[in-house]
Amino acid sequence: MKKFLHARVRCLVFAQTMMCLGLVGAVGLAGQSLALENVVNESAREIPLIHEADVVVLGGGVGAVSAAVSAAETGARVFLAAPFPYLGDDLTATLQLWLEDGESLVNPLARRIYADPQRKGVVSDGLDTPRPAPRPHHVKKELDTVLIEAGVKFVYSSMPTELLRDEAGHPAGVVMANRAGRQAVIAPVIIDATLQASLARLAGIEFRPYPAGTHTFRQTVIGGEVQTGENLTARVGRPAGSGPWNQRAP
Repeated sequence: MKKFLHARVRCLVFAQTMMCLGLVGAVGLAGQSLALENVVNESAREIPLIHEADVVVLGGGVGAVSAAVSAAETGARVFLAAPFPYLGDDLTATLQLWLEDGESLVNPLARRIYADPQRKGVVSDGLDTPRPAPRPHHVKKELDTVLIEAGVKFVYSSMPTELLRDEAGHPAGVVMANRAGRQAVIAPVIIDATLQASLARLAGIEFRPYPAGTHTFRQTVIGGEVQTGENLTARVGRPAGSGPWNQRAP
């Protein structure tokens, strides 16, 4: 652990981010503080250090991969920890793979994701208007490939659980939990690209309140009947796997 304390840091970068962890020590009820009895004190232990990098990226979405590749292109040693057992969850897990009106492919990674060879020029998502929509397997495969080509080390199914700090209190790395237990990665630059700003919350960053007013939320639903109601609109697409392409990865 001494190694962590003496690691130099430069900055901590936060982007869009996936889950919030909290610690509960006591509960107040009817004006009284009641200590929790069913707790144990964890003994001090060493956490395996699995990697030292210049930049560690947390998150597995397209933005996280793009940030990791961009950092690697500058010559930095980059490590990425994805929360799911695959990459591209912001597209594939939501099943929102098509381009909306006004959206365009503005960088090489986006064009690569949408250049699905199994689509054979077909651009249709089965909705109202034909538009580009690659297969989920293609998205995952391409994101894996671009990280490997860029020399980025990465792991799946890993959630940040602790922010490491140096002697001055500056961020110096992260502890993550996965099937191997808890593991540490030290790096002077940390990019939080998780869905709910996990590490930013662990770091105690102050967040702005959610803006008041009317908001539009979109959700992709598989199965069931189309619902109707006030301020509710829906569009129906073809079942997955229909059309002139299959869902298998090449």
